[in-house]
Amino acid sequence: MTESANEQGKRIGRPLKNPALGKRSNVMFRLNEARKDQLMQAAEAAGRSMSEEIERRVEESFRAKEVAKAASMRTIDALEMSFGSSEIMDISMSLAYALHQALGRQKATVKDFMDDPEKRQAIITDYAEALPHFIDFLARNTTLGTGKFRELIAMQFDDTTQADGLSPQGD
Repeated sequence: MTESANEQGKRIGRPLKNPALGKRSNVMFRLNEARKDQLMQAAEAAGRSMSEEIERRVEESFRAKEVAKAASMRTIDALEMSFGSSEIMDISMSLAYALHQALGRQKATVKDFMDDPEKRQAIITDYAEALPHFIDFLARNTTLGTGKFRELIAMQFDDTTQADGLSPQGD
């Protein structure tokens, strides 16, 4: 005589879902027909349902953001090593930002700076006029050398905050 599944302590019904994945939610959204067809073709080619294909693509987009943030942090590490210290990097990056702002105010490009003597002089004059303000800013800035640029780069990848810029006026 055989025991029933209940008497053996086995669960009756479908297998339990993986608890590590958590409960899955239904999400509805609209697509145009062309995009829907693309998703269907991609899902079929990969042997997935359309829902699985959409979920994979969403997960991939978040992973891409994490990879980009990690690459940016490695770049900051390399810059700090190249400059010799985070303080020198912060000062150099602030001065570069001041030059970037001068280029913008003069509606000029780096190519203009290199090729056009008149534009170059206008940019140098603008930069020279702004430099004392940046020097004052650097002297007052207590975050210098404490990873200000690392923090600003990280904020670019944070959906809840916005980097406020590096100029003394915060623009």
